[in-house]
Amino acid sequence: MSGPKLNFVASYPKSGNTWVRMLIGTYLYNAEGKFTRTKTSDTNTTPFHNVSPVPLDRLGFEQQMQLRPAAMLQLARPPRATLVKSHDAAVIFKGMAQFAPQFTDRVICVVRDPKDVAPSLADHIGVSIEEAVEKMDEQGFRLKGDNNLAHFTSSWSINVKSWLEYDQAPTHFVRYRDLHADTEGELTAILEFLGFEDIDPEAVRRSVEENRFENVRKEEEESGFSEQSDSQDRFFRKGKTGSWREDVPEHLARRIEIDHGAMMRELGYDLALVDEPAPFAADDAPPPDADVGSGADDSVDEPAETAGPAGRESGVNEVGVAVG
Repeated sequence: MSGPKLNFVASYPKSGNTWVRMLIGTYLYNAEGKFTRTKTSDTNTTPFHNVSPVPLDRLGFEQQMQLRPAAMLQLARPPRATLVKSHDAAVIFKGMAQFAPQFTDRVICVVRDPKDVAPSLADHIGVSIEEAVEKMDEQGFRLKGDNNLAHFTSSWSINVKSWLEYDQAPTHFVRYRDLHADTEGELTAILEFLGFEDIDPEAVRRSVEENRFENVRKEEEESGFSEQSDSQDRFFRKGKTGSWREDVPEHLARRIEIDHGAMMRELGYDLALVDEPAPFAADDAPPPDADVGSGADDSVDEPAETAGPAGRESGVNEVGVAVG
C-alpha cells in the first residue's frame, strides 16, 4: 500500500518530545519561511471521529486501539502534519501494529533518564513524585489525550523496550542528555534522518538559539504554552540533566533504578544507587483491562485511570511488546 505517511516523534512523557519538535519546526520555518505543523498528536480527535462508529465520548480504550490504524491513515491524508507527537508504546493490539508501515514513514524516539522523568511527570500530571514513580512502573498505564482518547504509554521500561525492538519503519534514537550536550549536532543528525538535504548550519544555529531553555521559558511566561496541563504552573520546569539529585528522594531514585535498571543499562545510563538491574517483567503477564469508561474531559495529557491492577500485575505482553 502506498500513499502519504507520518513522521512520529515518540517518547515516554516528559522526555524531551516537545523540545525536539520545536527545534525541527523552528529550523523548517527559518529555512523555508513557512509554517510547519509540528503540534499534531496521535490522539487528535478529527481522524478518530472520521472512522469511529460511535461518538468519541463513548469510545472505549479497546475500541480506540482497534481504530487507531484507520485513524492514522486518515491523519496521513494531505495536508498531513510535518511531525506527529506520540507517547504510545510501539505495541501490536489484536494483530494490528499501532505504528504500522502503511502510515509510518520514520520515527524519532526520544529517551531520558527515568530518574529525571519522574519529577517532571509528577508536576505535569499533578501527583507526588512517589505516585509518579509508581505510574512509571505500571505496565497498563495510559495518559489521557484529546477528548476521550488516551496514549497507551505503558511503563517506562516497556515503552523504551518496544521502541528498541521496533522494526516496522526507520527509527532514530535521541538521548535527552546528548541533545542537551550538543543540540546543534543532534538536531543536524535528526534532520539528516528525516531526509533533508543541504542542511543549513546557520538555520540550525538559529533554531537552537531560539529554543534555548531560558528563551522558551520566557516566552511561556509572557504568552503561555499550549501543551501545559491544568495542574502545572509552567510547562518548562528546569531543562537540565541530572536534576533528579535535587528533586528525587534517594529511596525513590533507588526504586527507579531497581524497576528500570535493565533498560537504563541498555541505553547507557549509569545506575548510581544499585549494583545490578532488576530483571525484565515476565512474558506471560496478563494484558490490561480494556475499559477506560466514558465522560472524559478535554484536558490534554492528564492522568488517566490505570488499566488493570497497578504495577507488574497488569502486563501488556499479550497486546504486544515486541513488534518485529
